[in-house]
Amino acid sequence: MRLHYWEPSENFNPASLDSDDRQELEDEGRICTTITGVKEMIKAHGGTGYTEHYERDGTLFEVTAIELNKNNSTHKYNQHL
Repeated sequence: MRLHYWEPSENFNPASLDSDDRQELEDEGRICTTITGVKEMIKAHGGTGYTEHYERDGTLFEVTAIELNKNNSTHKYNQHL
């Protein structure tokens, strides 16, 4: 399983977000969304994005940065099947 997160830069003004995203940002300091959503947030507001990769048992095994210019997955997911 993969979860994608966006974290704003230090000088980000959350007033430009909708109320749900603003609340999640206030509660957790990051926003969980799709990879496309993360890339759109980086383009529009700056900040950073990353993906947390989890094993089937729920343990975190890799965190990768999200970049705007290429495919972000370096892991072969079919090795688990």
